[in-house]
Amino acid sequence: MDESNFALLEELTRVISSLSSSIFGEGFHLASIPPVSLHRRYSFMYRYWVQFRDGKLTPILVKIPHESWMKTLQEAIESEHIHEIVQQEFETMASIADAISESGNPNLSAIRLRAVLPAFNALLMDEIPIRMLKNSLPGLFPMFARGKQWLAFEGQLELSGQLLKVIHLKFTTGQDVPLENLGGMEKAEDSMKAIEESQKRSLGELRTLLHQLYEPFKLIRVAVTRLHDDYHLGNIFVTKDGKVGALDPNWVESGPIYADLASLIIYPVTNKMQLLTQGLAFGYPERCRYEQAVLRGYKNGFPVTRAILYLYCAIAVIEKWRDIEEVLITSDSMLRNGAYILTPWLRTYFRHLLKNYILRGLQA
Repeated sequence: MDESNFALLEELTRVISSLSSSIFGEGFHLASIPPVSLHRRYSFMYRYWVQFRDGKLTPILVKIPHESWMKTLQEAIESEHIHEIVQQEFETMASIADAISESGNPNLSAIRLRAVLPAFNALLMDEIPIRMLKNSLPGLFPMFARGKQWLAFEGQLELSGQLLKVIHLKFTTGQDVPLENLGGMEKAEDSMKAIEESQKRSLGELRTLLHQLYEPFKLIRVAVTRLHDDYHLGNIFVTKDGKVGALDPNWVESGPIYADLASLIIYPVTNKMQLLTQGLAFGYPERCRYEQAVLRGYKNGFPVTRAILYLYCAIAVIEKWRDIEEVLITSDSMLRNGAYILTPWLRTYFRHLLKNYILRGLQA
């Protein structure tokens, strides 16, 4: 461990120990067990142990978010941007926990953060046994799929839809905004231009089809609410008793409900396995079954127009494609990931996927 990281971790441990009673309650104290560093992509994460009077131990997690370029705790702790992220996550997770509690749905779960330590840009939370819903996907690929697995997965997808409905209904702005005022098409156009520049090939046909889908609906008013803004299987968890919850909200104050729905719907068709197999890992029948489960869960939330939903799925695919292109044009990333060899393969898949969503919208 970097020496500066070690010194900061010692100080963090001392502070948590001094606050144990106020954070966890009387009779608790921080156990004299060295913290364990856990690998997380976007945060420094440590497991501590809190001890009861009777000696029983319970694990807690300390999370300090960081940007991808940050290598030390010092950088993360001194960052004003990370300070804002930590405060927002603390408040957001509390808001989501309140919304789930008020919903009375016994099948939904929330992780309520215990405390925030502003001096360290740190969040404290209980560690509970969970698994991320994305880990269910490999066992659902057609060559491995089994009926019971799919039924269980569909049930969890329905709960994911219910959870999103609870969030959207709780934090609605009470406004409906014309589709043309929401900026989705402008964002898509910017991304398509970036893709064209990267691959030196026009997206003229796809752009024309996208506008054909958009034009009849641009004056339609769409429900606007707070958005999770990163709602997908990688941020949805399942507890040991089958309850479903969500982590890591980006929390956009105002946006169309379709943005969160589209993020969830396109996830299984834009993950790594799907890209490498050109869509064979999660085929069209599985995709439809997946969508239906999500929308069953969202039923009785805001009304969902299929054509607009597929428009937003298309926009989400364009954004994902742009992200991939940014990796492809970075030489270091190409060498590290072998992306250069896969470039034509990936671009063909994204063109096909984008066209598919647009055509489904036109036919809806």
